[in-house]
Amino acid sequence: LTDLQAKAWDPWLDFFKNKFGSLETTTSLKALPQNDFVKDTVKAYVTDLTDDVFNILQFVTSVAGSVVLAIAFIEEKIDPDTLFKAMRVEEHYKAMLYNEEKYGPETLQGKRDAAIQSDLQAARRFLKLL
Repeated sequence: LTDLQAKAWDPWLDFFKNKFGSLETTTSLKALPQNDFVKDTVKAYVTDLTDDVFNILQFVTSVAGSVVLAIAFIEEKIDPDTLFKAMRVEEHYKAMLYNEEKYGPETLQGKRDAAIQSDLQAARRFLKLL
């Protein structure tokens, strides 16, 4: 799982680091405090967004569970499909463990995934129209 997470997330953590500074990361469940400079820099960035772009940032952050992915998304550095794969690394790993290819996924998971992917595509189209 750690290797899958690194492969999916390291490019976006590097993107974030180059733009704002390094984030503290962990492979445990423990929450880590973040550098005040990084927090202040991100706050200034978000404050300068237009209302429309901020709304997309807020949506993607809540869906993906990551402001890192959301910022990469609004800056058009990550496409909706790659973002979806990155945000679902743990679920993909679980699917491999439970051999979902053979036994099938949880009943409603496919519908939830399709709805999220559709919303991310719509968010991308909205940003392009701005």
